[in-house]
Amino acid sequence: MRFRKKDNGVSVHAVTGTYVVMLGMDMDKADTAGLLGFAIHRVDPAENEAYWLQGMRTFQESYPNPPDGALVSTHEHPIQDFLWSDFTAKPGRKYTYTVVPVSGKPKNLRYGQGVSIDVETEDESKGTHAMYFNRGVIGSQAYARIWKAGPDQLEPPEQEKAFAWLSRGLEEAIRVTYLGVNGFQFESTGHALLVDPYFSRVGLLPAALNQRIQSEPNRVAEGLKHVRPRVGAILVTHAHFDHLLDAPEIVRRTHARLVAGPTAVQLVESLGIRPNECQTAKPGDVRKIGPWTVRVLAAQHDRLLGKVPFEGKVNSAKPPIKASDWSVGESLAFVIENGGKRIYIDSGGVPGAPLDPRIKDVDLAILGMALPDSRQRFGEVVKQLRPRYVFPSHQDDMFAPIDRGFTFGKMTNFPALLRESKNLPGRLVLLDYFQPWTLR
Repeated sequence: MRFRKKDNGVSVHAVTGTYVVMLGMDMDKADTAGLLGFAIHRVDPAENEAYWLQGMRTFQESYPNPPDGALVSTHEHPIQDFLWSDFTAKPGRKYTYTVVPVSGKPKNLRYGQGVSIDVETEDESKGTHAMYFNRGVIGSQAYARIWKAGPDQLEPPEQEKAFAWLSRGLEEAIRVTYLGVNGFQFESTGHALLVDPYFSRVGLLPAALNQRIQSEPNRVAEGLKHVRPRVGAILVTHAHFDHLLDAPEIVRRTHARLVAGPTAVQLVESLGIRPNECQTAKPGDVRKIGPWTVRVLAAQHDRLLGKVPFEGKVNSAKPPIKASDWSVGESLAFVIENGGKRIYIDSGGVPGAPLDPRIKDVDLAILGMALPDSRQRFGEVVKQLRPRYVFPSHQDDMFAPIDRGFTFGKMTNFPALLRESKNLPGRLVLLDYFQPWTLR
């Protein structure tokens, strides 16, 4: 963003990014006689701070031999240039800079009438696109003042802090890719998790008539083109076919572990997946999967015409054949944590059944919204979770092939959710198939 201000014969042009504010100063030539430079003052309302900014260039007369890397106040050692950048700014902040011309002698400074300019930095988490820049060579002096050694020479706790400082949010950000129905891929620092991946898209008629259904390897292969070749785990919220049908094939192709309730585990093992490729999960479990911490919560499946579809659990090793063989089993929700970010995900629920009260203030809430039950509980769940972003999932037509593109299911009502969300915490987002979005 760009800002301009002229006052008292001093003109300032400010250009702001996410972490940098560049100030260009100008004066009439007649007013520059005896000019030594500019003192720059910054007010930060968010931090309740006001101070003179610092630089590294000093006057020989007043500070002849400063230590390497020493910082000095621009009020005592003004900026000796007409272009200067503040690299201590933070994203999405409002600042007031006051630029004061300084003249006289290094040991007898005189301060003129300055100009104050209000600026605002960019917020990389807003808008259609997000851009991240790590710290380049310009930040090397600041790094050396803090750590005095390269990251590879630091102990693990400080090493993590150093890498986080250098990456400036790029490495710690979570890349979210919507895979259709209630399927997602989460990526961070080269590690990936899948939740409910489903690409086969059984048609409405076989599902409604409870006919034979099966995973379609070709459709799975096409879907996996948008997924990392190696995946840490596949989390499954329940055992219905639109959440679990493709899991055995995906386990074979990605070598990921399946983390799911007992019914889902039994179903995939009946289809040839080895027990050591599965982990049975129950509410209260906490799993560490690479950089991810996964907390398992109890959930409830929403109802259709007053009852849960294909209700029940599986107590047989017989492989599933018909749609109804994929019983709902144990419904689970997950809180996925990484890099200080928290994502809550479920596949739906019922009104009047509050979540664990300890789960709140998440960064992203992914809530299944396929049926009326889930829409009725939307407001109460969002108010509890208090997310920064809300993604209403399971709204697409789960019976249509994915290559036809995103279309809303016949029982969904996104306009109603959109209206309701205006009075709720968080920003509503809607993702298209295979279009990554970055959670910062």
